[in-house]
Amino acid sequence: MNIDLGHLKRVEVRTVWKFEDANFTPWLAEETTFKKLADALGFEMQVEQIEVPVGPYSADILAKDTSNNFIVIENQFGKTNHDHLGKILTYAATLNATTVVWIAERFTDEHRRAIEWLNDHTTEELSLYAVELELWKIDDSK
Repeated sequence: MNIDLGHLKRVEVRTVWKFEDANFTPWLAEETTFKKLADALGFEMQVEQIEVPVGPYSADILAKDTSNNFIVIENQFGKTNHDHLGKILTYAATLNATTVVWIAERFTDEHRRAIEWLNDHTTEELSLYAVELELWKIDDSK
């Protein structure tokens, strides 16, 4: 018996979305895509606004859960860094968010531990999520 299986290969994120703010964030905020993220996280949420001003900075996505609590979503291409760790904390504090979702291609062990530590040492009303972004395709599939 001859079974022809495709080859799985990783796709570089920047080959699909050249810019995080101009390409990836609007795609993620689309209703069907955003629902997939919500399903993966295990709770309902809907987009309120993208590129929300926070002083001289911009939070990528501001969303709300079913209890009308704010959710901040920060996207980052590449591996995590201290700059984005500071951003998620600043955005959460300024926008009074109860949930923070940090999306990056790779989380360093230190940043993963920081998220875990914050979840363990802050109030029950605050939840932080670390989501790793990967793209894969089989042969020439979408």
